[in-house]
Amino acid sequence: MSGRVHPHPRLGWAAGLAFMVGAALGAGAGGAQAATHYPPGAICYDCHAVSRSKMVVGTHLLKKSDRTVALGISESNPQAPCLFCHDRNATPSVVNRDRMKGVWDHFGASSTSKHGADLRSGFGDQTSLFDCRDCHTGIDVGVVSDGAGNARVHNSDASGGARIDVHATLVGWLATGYDLSAHTCNNAACHGGTVPNAYGTLAARPAHGVARTTLAGGAVPTACTQCHGTHNSYQNTSLITLRTDGTTSNEPGDPLATRVTPEKCGFCHVQDDGPGGGAYALKGHGQGTIASGSLGCTGCHAEGVPHAFSHSAPGTNPLRFKYAENTSVQSAIRQQPPYDRAYSICLTCHSAYTGKLHGGSGAVAGCNDCHEPHGAGVEPNVAMVRVQIPK
Repeated sequence: MSGRVHPHPRLGWAAGLAFMVGAALGAGAGGAQAATHYPPGAICYDCHAVSRSKMVVGTHLLKKSDRTVALGISESNPQAPCLFCHDRNATPSVVNRDRMKGVWDHFGASSTSKHGADLRSGFGDQTSLFDCRDCHTGIDVGVVSDGAGNARVHNSDASGGARIDVHATLVGWLATGYDLSAHTCNNAACHGGTVPNAYGTLAARPAHGVARTTLAGGAVPTACTQCHGTHNSYQNTSLITLRTDGTTSNEPGDPLATRVTPEKCGFCHVQDDGPGGGAYALKGHGQGTIASGSLGCTGCHAEGVPHAFSHSAPGTNPLRFKYAENTSVQSAIRQQPPYDRAYSICLTCHSAYTGKLHGGSGAVAGCNDCHEPHGAGVEPNVAMVRVQIPK
């Protein structure tokens, strides 16, 4: 086959190429050409090539592109993964490209954070990796010929423009009463477990609590998607898409100033140190009357340390401290990490209290067992003594 495309004698240039691609893709049962499988309005050479120099050899004539390189599609690895098709620019000639959900850029370099799905996700055996189908469990087939020259994509007729309810493909989906946060994000196989769910080297950690969290000083959030994106965040860590006005947006071009970024602690943690002054400013380390002067959040916490909710995993810093914790003595009152370290980081400033913990014979009370540095649940006093000792 030459590299030049000639018009079909009756069908013209575009249809002639379609005819050639169909023939080149091979015959199915009974000698039929491979089924068409494109959205309405697409043309074959949106994705395919007939010149050897322009195709990925060993595939079904897939056109070479930056995407085929990034996805590792090659003669020795010819299968096209999910993200080959699920790119909003996969079929540039299609006006109604919303019929094929484009998410390639969600997992590419343009995203600051994203779910760690393997870019090679497809329909092969990838049980040791986190892939698209770990969430989209309702999709178990890609493109299948219907035996009549057409194809069914994810069990839907591609030629008729049928739309698939994305929610219906997700783990935890219910025909009635379905809620994305409650039934998928917090599914026992995802973030709803009591221990991290392992996916190869990655882990879906248990969802964090929100009892002391608000949306920019407003209501307590009731859904994961009020703060987080489903696939990614273009401009923020931890898939956070929350804006300073309490709404969410996930557009690459949004002004960074509108984002709730890691240093803007008070937009979520308003019960500690929110706008207008809270417990922290009135009773905690935010008081202007304490000896060293009031401290902001970053007096103790590092904005550059990502949120980490695995309290017991070695090497993690779930409280985002900017100083190393003293782990020499364990509290006898609170024995669950990360609150079991009697001195915590307190000796960084209060070094005069080294060795002066209450208790003895190894059974001691930690600094934060009696004192609450954020001022929550204390009476106004310079020592920030708790009204009730936590358990």
